[in-house]
Amino acid sequence: MTKVTLVLGTAREERNSEPVALYLKTLFEAHEDVELTYVDVREHVHAPVTIPPWGAGGTDEKATPWQEIASATDTFVFVLPEYNHGYPGEWKLLIDSLYKEYEGKLAYTVGVSTGIFGGARVIDHVKQVFVELKMIPKRTALYVGKVEEVFKEETPTDEGFIERAEKFVDAVSQKA
Repeated sequence: MTKVTLVLGTAREERNSEPVALYLKTLFEAHEDVELTYVDVREHVHAPVTIPPWGAGGTDEKATPWQEIASATDTFVFVLPEYNHGYPGEWKLLIDSLYKEYEGKLAYTVGVSTGIFGGARVIDHVKQVFVELKMIPKRTALYVGKVEEVFKEETPTDEGFIERAEKFVDAVSQKA
């Protein structure tokens, strides 16, 4: 069984990417060969984080919940809104708190935006971070543009998005 960690990478109030992440969560849970862990960055960035070896405290810090999750994960799926052509600061704090736990693990990205490009810039930017962390960035991505139109309340209403999301989850589940 493959261990997939789905990460909602923003802590903002009324975040538009949350319905996307929760919808993907239900799709992943339908795959019997996937063991899913759902991570909301809000639950981790205010908790103590592991200090990287180049920071104060060294590597002998007590393991954190995020470190335990990352160590046990085979594949990461990051749901990231595009903020000012980049990624959320909370996600960067979380991802930068570890290093060796990511090596060789698959990394997929879901870009979310209110504009028409569906988070294309954030998807492009995070690939550099994945490479630096020795993760394996995958070309398969999900772009969610005009998210406020795609989701009404917490339910997707756009048939095209629903089809793309199902294909994305199937592809991740098969390659994971």
